[in-house]
Amino acid sequence: MKSIAYTAITAPLLLLASLPVSAATFSEGGRETTLIHPNCRGESQGLTLVGLAVPAGPQVKVSIGDNDPVIVAFPQENYLISKSRRGPETYPANPLMGTVPSMNDGAVFAMEVIRDEVAPYGSRNSTTDTRYILWRVRAIHKFDHTTGMIKTLDYVPGTDLVTPGIGFELPSFHPDSCLAKLQVVTPVVMRCDPIDPAAGEIATGEPTLRSKNFRHVIERNLATNPLPARCGEGLFVTIEPLDEEVEHMKQMVLDTPIHGSHHHGEDTPTDNGGA
Repeated sequence: MKSIAYTAITAPLLLLASLPVSAATFSEGGRETTLIHPNCRGESQGLTLVGLAVPAGPQVKVSIGDNDPVIVAFPQENYLISKSRRGPETYPANPLMGTVPSMNDGAVFAMEVIRDEVAPYGSRNSTTDTRYILWRVRAIHKFDHTTGMIKTLDYVPGTDLVTPGIGFELPSFHPDSCLAKLQVVTPVVMRCDPIDPAAGEIATGEPTLRSKNFRHVIERNLATNPLPARCGEGLFVTIEPLDEEVEHMKQMVLDTPIHGSHHHGEDTPTDNGGA
């Protein structure tokens, strides 16, 4: 596997709570983004690392409607395609292509993209694509209303939410296929380490993992790409990573060293605008 590291640095900001979202709906084709809202919950644990798996092939789990999933080789050019921007040519496509992380607006993450070999896809016949993304918390800047100071933490408190996200290219549906909706599942794993909230430090103890599935629902554009008459209402298909890929991601999240700051709970004065 080929790994690409990113570092995102932002100014100290107050974390803003928002409701977690576990699904998003898009039209076929184009470039989109989603936010994944990882969270550990409770006051005794802090979020230190997040992992996400992308079902990019060369094999994925596929289920049609309520049927049990089966393992299928990808790409499947009779179902998902990538269109040329210069002409009528089409190419094989993955369920999500070129997935990259986007940075959070209130935290500092070290981000890593792990690519691996896949079957050729797209106009460039690319043979690697994103399989995993890791976000490692490096610093959280949180305003303390009691002291009027900004405290720097090595974890996201369980009562707060942050918004790392991903950007990706969506496939188009083959005109002759009966695909009406495609649900692409990207499993998310959150590492929650024990913390000492009073000291603002990561405490000694074993981490736990929280998991959720983020669902990207891609809808057929019936105005420009109508279903063939034989298809009726069309098919609803779900694509997921293989079980062993999800387990591999969980192990990566546990094995990746978390950030060990030398200034746990360090307070930085801030200007409250006068009082």
